[in-house]
Amino acid sequence: MADYLIKQEHHYNLIDLQGEQSSYQIPTAEKHSIESFLAKKIPINETIFIYAEFETQALQLYYLLSMKGYFKVKLLTGGLVAWSNDILQPTLTKIDSDKIQHRREITEFFGGSFDSINRSLKIKEILFEKKTKSIMVVKLLTFCGVAPS
Repeated sequence: MADYLIKQEHHYNLIDLQGEQSSYQIPTAEKHSIESFLAKKIPINETIFIYAEFETQALQLYYLLSMKGYFKVKLLTGGLVAWSNDILQPTLTKIDSDKIQHRREITEFFGGSFDSINRSLKIKEILFEKKTKSIMVVKLLTFCGVAPS
């Protein structure tokens, strides 16, 4: 969804169901309650993205729109909690290192901090190194006939 929103190639409705107290809103999102959005006149072939803090409330609107015949309704899987973990404060593993620049662009576009990615990546690399060294020591001790403690 982040790539789709960044490109803005097509017209879409991004609906935030969090309520007025929310601390973060995805750029271009419109705040609505389920009732206020259902009262809105939207063409049936319009693309609609729905999110809430957690997925449950967004699912309610998703099913109501589906029952009304809307077929381009998309849900932010995991809600804003998942968005925050995945987009605003992502954690990358060593395997993901080839995608770092793309992730940096997405994170910064939506107001997140890429510094947390760098810190968590370095921490994971250090932990990976320590784990690998520990495994090698255990294998060496086992090979030499010494029982590791």
